[in-house]
Amino acid sequence: MIDDHGSWTRAQAVDFLDASRAWAPRSLLIEAMGALKAAGDERSVDADVLVTSSVTSSEEAREAPHRRRAADLGCGAGTEVLELLRHGFEVLAVDLHAECIEETRRRAAREGIDDRLETRVADLAGLELPRDRFDLVHSGFALPFCPRSAWPACWAAIARSVRIGGVFAGQFFGPHEPMMLEAASADVTVLGREDVANLRRVVPGIVWEALREEEIDRPGRGPRGEPKHWHVFHALWRRVA
Repeated sequence: MIDDHGSWTRAQAVDFLDASRAWAPRSLLIEAMGALKAAGDERSVDADVLVTSSVTSSEEAREAPHRRRAADLGCGAGTEVLELLRHGFEVLAVDLHAECIEETRRRAAREGIDDRLETRVADLAGLELPRDRFDLVHSGFALPFCPRSAWPACWAAIARSVRIGGVFAGQFFGPHEPMMLEAASADVTVLGREDVANLRRVVPGIVWEALREEEIDRPGRGPRGEPKHWHVFHALWRRVA
């Protein structure tokens, strides 16, 4: 069920794309945006108050408002990307599958908000991100499909890409998660409770404050409403150093 990159096969990705187009944005992303707003980040502004005229002096440059920047890793159909764009973020959308990137671009273009969208077809293995760039990095149920051998470098790239005061929001899968049990152990990254907690301090020089860290290990529903057992960790962290 898992391809050579540790991700879904193309057929699975297209099927998921069809199922996810009508979904509402994930609640963890909404919570992450709320955390940024609650922090009173004076560098951030909403889209309707952004300065659009060119800055002609260093004094004006210092006074120009900061546009929030976000990345969505494993963006799928782009639902979370659209939500970020609607709230004035500049967004980098990354997905392994070109179909997902194309769908994300189409949806943003239909709303006329694609001018702040950058897209990249890329694997989580070998992920490259600019340092101290993003106010918010979101990855919805995608990071577990990073191959185990590439995971340390992948997480380090993510952690370093979030600026101090910015937030990470995403999910990790535990050892009871059926999707992980069906995959070859080298193709995916499975984390236990202590492993997840250690991620907040495993990258040298970077420290996270846990705003939310919740473990779910119980029966539930899958993407199409089918019965499914979930073992997932929901993480919302703010970078404090």
